[in-house]
Amino acid sequence: MSQYATIADLFRHGMPPTARGNITDAQLNAALGSASGTADSYLRGRYAYPLVAWGDDLKKYVCWIATFEL
Repeated sequence: MSQYATIADLFRHGMPPTARGNITDAQLNAALGSASGTADSYLRGRYAYPLVAWGDDLKKYVCWIATFEL
């Protein structure tokens, strides 16, 4: 499974940096990994895996899911 967004993407697309509080990088990456897994569950039926490239739209939605989970 690929992680479709980075921590920098998370703060650019989803989570305000001021909301981070005491959340560690490991926790942020875990949320991004989980959100990427959720995206995979929707995309597997339509696209060949593994994805080798993706756009900002997928990054944005993964960041939104990760922000919600956090």
